Amino acid sequence: MNTFLKPATYLLLGLGLLSATYAADGDFKLTGSFQAQAVKALYNNHSDNDFDTFWLRANFGAKYSSPDFDATLDFRMWSQAFYGKGTEYFSPRIYFGNYKWALNDQKFNLKFGHWETDWSVGGNFGTYLDKKIDGSTSYHGFISRTGPQDGFELGWKAGPSTLNALVGTTYDSKDSNSLVPYNRGYLRFEDNLKISALDLTLAYRVNALDPMLKPAVITHRADVKASYTILPKVKVYGEWAYITTGKNSDVGAAAVKAGNAVATDCGYAQDSDYMPFFVGVDVPTAGILSNLMFEVEYLKDRDELVADADELAWSVALTKSLGRTKVQFSVFSDSKIDKPATGIRVTTSL
Repeated sequence: MNTFLKPATYLLLGLGLLSATYAADGDFKLTGSFQAQAVKALYNNHSDNDFDTFWLRANFGAKYSSPDFDATLDFRMWSQAFYGKGTEYFSPRIYFGNYKWALNDQKFNLKFGHWETDWSVGGNFGTYLDKKIDGSTSYHGFISRTGPQDGFELGWKAGPSTLNALVGTTYDSKDSNSLVPYNRGYLRFEDNLKISALDLTLAYRVNALDPMLKPAVITHRADVKASYTILPKVKVYGEWAYITTGKNSDVGAAAVKAGNAVATDCGYAQDSDYMPFFVGVDVPTAGILSNLMFEVEYLKDRDELVADADELAWSVALTKSLGRTKVQFSVFSDSKIDKPATGIRVTTSL
């Protein structure tokens, strides 16, 4: 089955299943959006291109919601130029089912499938819990990326607290151990508290499944994020994390390549410690903009992860919603604080 027919079959099958559930008591709707993004350095990076990156894509899917079950299917379509593939690229992005139960004033849920964990507060820095913190795979300071995973998650909501416990499987293209689901994986715990103007989330993640079959190194990640609304339309926010990776002499490049050991989580070096944090403020603009955000991030020894990178990073970002269309624009530091770049993304929802 070719690269188009296979995901197209998944799409038709998924929509058929959701259409069948629509006959039951619940809400079913189609979803979709069109997006364009461009990034350009504002310093001489020796590029002859009009844009450092530019892409177009579309998202299409469906959502079903009822008192006892939710489901989401979402597919992404890329243009021919994306990553130089030379052909259109069509792939499933999010698909999960979520069973829900209520017991008195408490709520429980069991979620399984593939979805993204969005840990960004302001949208430009952060998400230290689920992504590698080097920032090398995207333009750091412009739209922080989420962390996708396959897994099973149990949730419990009581009062102002929402607790989620996740068992997730890890995929690492450089590690053959991850080709079989749950030969590599992790435990993830997250507790969200909403108290008046304060939104606080505490979380912990550990690759506890990795050493169950073969030698592995444990990486612990503790993370806290918070936002506080001081005045109407004025919000301060931030995130702090502690990430520490152990040491095991049986885990080396040769052993990992031979499939006799498990690669370190997210490629972190053994016996390493990092404490990234960022702070930001969202200020009002008398209704001219939807958001105007100023953010600063600090990561000691960032150059261990990105060659010659500064420890400090900054971003000035704005968003504006115009009906169905949302414009996101940022000026941000590249690997050096005195080397700015600019990025824009336009999203129109169906």
